[in-house]
Amino acid sequence: MKRFVAVSIALFLLWGTATAEYKAGLKYLKKGQVKKALNEFQQDVEIYGSYWYFPAYMSAVCYMKMKDYSSAMQMLREAESATAKSETKVLDIAKIKALEAQVLVNEKKYKEAINLANKYIPQSPSSVQGQLYFVKGFAENKIGQTSKAVNDLLQAVALNPKFSQAYYELGYAYVKNNNLDGAIKALEQSAKLNPRNSMVLNLLTDVCLNRARTMPAGKKNSMYQKAANWSQTGLRYFPKNKDLMLNLGNSYLGLRQYVAAISIFEKMKRNYGNDKMILFGLASSYVGNKEFGKALPVLKQLRSKMPKEPVIYTYMATAQLALATKTKDLKQQLRQAQTALATLKSGRSKFPGNRGIRSKIGEANKMIASIQKNLEIVKKNKAADQANKRNMKARILKLQERIRKAEELKRKQGMYPANYENDKKDLENTIAQYKKLYGQLNF
Repeated sequence: MKRFVAVSIALFLLWGTATAEYKAGLKYLKKGQVKKALNEFQQDVEIYGSYWYFPAYMSAVCYMKMKDYSSAMQMLREAESATAKSETKVLDIAKIKALEAQVLVNEKKYKEAINLANKYIPQSPSSVQGQLYFVKGFAENKIGQTSKAVNDLLQAVALNPKFSQAYYELGYAYVKNNNLDGAIKALEQSAKLNPRNSMVLNLLTDVCLNRARTMPAGKKNSMYQKAANWSQTGLRYFPKNKDLMLNLGNSYLGLRQYVAAISIFEKMKRNYGNDKMILFGLASSYVGNKEFGKALPVLKQLRSKMPKEPVIYTYMATAQLALATKTKDLKQQLRQAQTALATLKSGRSKFPGNRGIRSKIGEANKMIASIQKNLEIVKKNKAADQANKRNMKARILKLQERIRKAEELKRKQGMYPANYENDKKDLENTIAQYKKLYGQLNF
């Protein structure tokens, strides 16, 4: 009893100093000045750490942030020892064990963290249970037990509805369980609670894009728009975030807002160079906007950068076939279409079962057959035209000869033959028709 009174008096006398140091430590920690904070908390430990858990506990927090996990554990043992005579022992021990579980997670000792959480969840106040459920769910995510993680993280957010990080881990667990709608709901809640977390926004926009791609045609746009909105929200806080910019471009691409998508991807190409995902977005936007001349050189770059993507070959062929129709020269059309077919055959050799490539090969073959048919018609027409030209030349020469003979007969006999006037008119008409079809006479 005398020792307890002495301790109480000592704490009373030291309270002013300890409180000042403890507050200073918290201020330094809030500013990210961990070493200075640790120094303040360690002074409190030296003064009366045997009777109050908090200084050692906060020292453990600092050591954990500094990744000195063995020192953190040592401080937690001291904190635990200091709770022996505390009236709030149950709460204090719960807090200490929650932090210990977090240290174990940081050390990648996930199973130990889960076991510790399981032990102390039943005996902890609800205010700490949420943290323990979170640590447990986090560890379960790390070792692939994502179904268990979902259940524990649901408990964490039920106990603490404003626990942003727990919603993020819940969203991640839902993704791993292929529940994208659940993931979006959880991640949106995390982003609403803490919109300045780029990790949350990156995953949220990724999931929205992936969900949009699997939705029925009539529902895709709303999900693509959601991805665009969250990307824009994130870029307000993180204007240089590459992933958010990429997801915004892909959102516009999904919405078929090709001009907006091109603007994003062209800017990214200037800033980040020849990143394959940026180039793919840019090429896809060019194809969507029918700017095939711009798309083709980008797609040629991508063929070597993305050798496992069959869509590169279908996009290249689409551009080549489209460019074939831009020229009126049938031979040039044929060469371009044959180039497209060669591209597709190259793709088929690598991806023999790809439906898109097989379908595009059929389209290319049809175009080639149509162009060849037109070339054959042109060839026949040209042959007929050349025959007609020869016949007209022959007729003109024949008429000229008949008229010459008629005029010679006139000089000898004083009169033209009966068909002279008809021959002159026929010659005049034939020459006029020849000039109209073939230009000036050159014989």
